[in-house]
Amino acid sequence: MTQTVENIPLLMERVDALFADAVARGKPFTKLSVTRDKIVAARGWTPSLSIIEPNFDHVLTELKIVYVPRVLTPGPMFMFPIMDIEGEFHYAQTKPLEGSIYYGKKYYRLGVETVGPQWLGNSLHTIRNIVKTGVAALVEGPFDLLASRLVSPEAPTLCPLTKRIGKEHIAYLRMLGIHTLYFLYDNEASAKGQTAAYLQAQDVKTYMKSAVLRCPAHDPADALRTANGALALKSLLDHLL
Repeated sequence: MTQTVENIPLLMERVDALFADAVARGKPFTKLSVTRDKIVAARGWTPSLSIIEPNFDHVLTELKIVYVPRVLTPGPMFMFPIMDIEGEFHYAQTKPLEGSIYYGKKYYRLGVETVGPQWLGNSLHTIRNIVKTGVAALVEGPFDLLASRLVSPEAPTLCPLTKRIGKEHIAYLRMLGIHTLYFLYDNEASAKGQTAAYLQAQDVKTYMKSAVLRCPAHDPADALRTANGALALKSLLDHLL
């Protein structure tokens, strides 16, 4: 059990094998379809399904997001693999579901921690888009990243897995030639009435231009709970291209 829990490549391999076997036995579902349906149900995204469904398989494949079934420890959970500097996946952010040994935790990290700044969404395709456009938008959580990509797959969105990016994150972004960094964070105010996005935008002004994007809902993931919210989020992100 421990080997499966801590070895992300092995866990990904076993998930692939489980669903491949199900397809071979004639089951009417695939890894992608189950992951899609489970996420839509868990996040309440059915109202925007007609908008996001055409992009689902592509985005899940690019980001390697997968539903780990109950029969595989530590499932059931949603797993968001984190790519390291060598382009491999030995670490992951997970959302444990009821029945998981980690259920009750909002999120849980598995595997071997990566060296350097951690990102979700830093696929080669996205990095090329960032270099091409010179801009990037940061979101707070893994479902925010997924929601953003589902409505605007080409938008240069990244998730640093922290509300407060550090010097390593900034150095990474500067190496990509970013001239403007946008913050699409949760619409929450601090004790002084300033949002985390505003404070972060002020922090990075020494290194690059920065701006706050006002999410049409509490956060990008919540925007997909309505069709109008999904369309508003799409419009906001499409303007980055």
